[in-house]
Amino acid sequence: MSAADAAALERELRALATLIDAPAKLLPAIGREPRDEGYWISIEGDPAAPTYALQYTERGNARLLAQSLDRRVVLQRTFETVTQSMASSLEVGRRRIGEDSRRQLFEIQQGLMARLNSAWGERSAETHAGILQQHPFDDAPAGWTDHLPAVRGRIVRGEALAPFTWFRVGGPAEVLFLPADAEDLAQFVRGLHQTVPLTVLGVGSNTLVRDGGVSGVVVRLGRAFANVEPRGEGRLFAGAAALDAQVARAAADAGVAGLEFYSGIPGTVGGALTMNAGCYGAETKDILIEACAIDRHSGETHTFSNAEMKFSYRHSRPGPGVHVLGGLIFTGALYQGRPDDPAAIKARMAEISARREASQPIREKTGGSTFRNPPGHSAWKLVDEAGWRGKLHGAAMFSPLHANFMINTGEATAADLEGLGEAVRADVAANTGIMLEWEIKRIGRSA
Repeated sequence: MSAADAAALERELRALATLIDAPAKLLPAIGREPRDEGYWISIEGDPAAPTYALQYTERGNARLLAQSLDRRVVLQRTFETVTQSMASSLEVGRRRIGEDSRRQLFEIQQGLMARLNSAWGERSAETHAGILQQHPFDDAPAGWTDHLPAVRGRIVRGEALAPFTWFRVGGPAEVLFLPADAEDLAQFVRGLHQTVPLTVLGVGSNTLVRDGGVSGVVVRLGRAFANVEPRGEGRLFAGAAALDAQVARAAADAGVAGLEFYSGIPGTVGGALTMNAGCYGAETKDILIEACAIDRHSGETHTFSNAEMKFSYRHSRPGPGVHVLGGLIFTGALYQGRPDDPAAIKARMAEISARREASQPIREKTGGSTFRNPPGHSAWKLVDEAGWRGKLHGAAMFSPLHANFMINTGEATAADLEGLGEAVRADVAANTGIMLEWEIKRIGRSA
């Protein structure tokens, strides 16, 4: 592959991406296989008539998606994957409860492909029509809230979610489900129509619920999922609703070291698995053996090894196969520590506690770290340098004690808090060119 061929293809890819405002991160690499996971295009063979190939690599295994002497064929297949990803993101904001998500997804993708090339748009419509011939739309019955599965736990309609979050803001859940145990949860998701959105809420320590509330079903795991059990040989099992600090204390009592950093994380095991929670140089990936989850679509229970969790900085992407994070409800985790004197472990935990007390506004209504640290930078420094430390935005502000901790000073709304975060992101981007990524999970709809 010549440098000139690669450069020309790169320019064409980016020109097409500009037509639909496709994020650069969705575009494939040119001529080089990703080390871990991603799309890439190779150019091989006779320089006068090169062969183009689109491939997808996952953990060293490459899969051929398209190959042709005509680069437009490969470009079309490339943008099918790009527009599918874009449509999946855009569709969530437009979905009507109970409606088959494919209605909006197909419409969005066809529109994007048509903007790129009218023939591509027509081909996309033909492909979708073929899919629907085999698998017609499946919408929920009208009045889906009156057709919920029978449960042993509790179902509450219109329950306020603000008391369940550390920010103490946000609207109600359309339906709140508190399962009695894992089997109750599995039976419920098996019976819940697949078009009804399902959101899992832990202790709300790193979650911002918008003022309009959350559509569909919100699941909150309770006491039945909060057990913590030493398993011997430095191992410890914890339910997904167990507080991270509770897990750290139980490990210390059992003489299991390595989990001390969990005492400095204000969340639950489920949240820690979802975002690879960590602090002070350690992360969940360092101590996890395996995670247990229920498939939101089938109700089946799955166990994922550490490798299958595909951990990265503040992310997990459970696999292999069709499993994706949005389709899983974590129910527990098995951890591996090492033997140590309980007194020594507790002394290290006390140091972590003192360090947090001195540097973080832990007694305020906060959601913990607001933004992820960009590579080579500290988010708090960028916020501070943009002049937002201690500056009010409505009743919201970034803490004078720690500039990456957003706090509700009294009667802030979710809109105040999210608006503050977006204003800071805009200023940091204008000053440095760095776009901060939210670490706090924002859910629901605006009022």
